[in-house]
Amino acid sequence: MFTGPLYGAFPWVSISCLGSVGLGIGQAAIDELIGLACEKTPSYTDRSLRNREVAQANVARAQATIGAARAYLHQAVNGVHRTAQAGRKPTLEEGVQVQLATCNALEAGSRVVNLVHDTAGTSGIRKERRFEQLYRDGRTISQHAFASLSRYESCGKVLFGLQSDWGFFYL
Repeated sequence: MFTGPLYGAFPWVSISCLGSVGLGIGQAAIDELIGLACEKTPSYTDRSLRNREVAQANVARAQATIGAARAYLHQAVNGVHRTAQAGRKPTLEEGVQVQLATCNALEAGSRVVNLVHDTAGTSGIRKERRFEQLYRDGRTISQHAFASLSRYESCGKVLFGLQSDWGFFYL
């Protein structure tokens, strides 16, 4: 049997990995938008996408969304890891924080992809860039059973002092 801190934080560290994927997809969409904005002048306009205020606000909002979700995910995972390093099993409350942070990360990544897609305009549907792939990936990962929107209900039950339907809370 494995006994290191990583294994003591099971299943939370493994569940949190999904959050990292969602955040990575969101960050990739931001990076793709920045590349596009430097080249694209939207049809029937005379200003490049990067010189349009709506694009500037949207890329900043997207980056802040990813940064906040990343910070929450790191904080929650660090909490269960510290507990495991101390030789204790993470508490239900610590597990709920990891679950919430993971759900939030996937939701944030998907929301950022949508915002980027709206900002990119019709470039978002063309295959020359990765927007279409990132849109599909962001929507797909957000449906995973370990971190879908239904997990919010599972966490909410615990926050209200009820028994959760999510069995991972009780491993």
